[in-house]
Amino acid sequence: MSNSSRTNGLALLERLPTPRSPPSVSRPIVGLAFWAAIALPFLHMPLLVTGLETTRMTAAFLVLVAVNVIALVIGHGYGSG
Repeated sequence: MSNSSRTNGLALLERLPTPRSPPSVSRPIVGLAFWAAIALPFLHMPLLVTGLETTRMTAAFLVLVAVNVIALVIGHGYGSG
């Protein structure tokens, strides 16, 4: 393969559009994340009211907080589009 054909091939690849997920797939995921971010704090309350006495309860609380943060990041643009 010569350098000119390799350059032409690279130029063709650079002009191709970047693949994006179709809006029909990403919109429901963003919506689900948005509503999960709203609902998840209600699951924190029973753990906080009863106290984080055991390591299992503390781990469950930390996992819920991490999932809530992820849902906030994914769902933050739900109403803007």
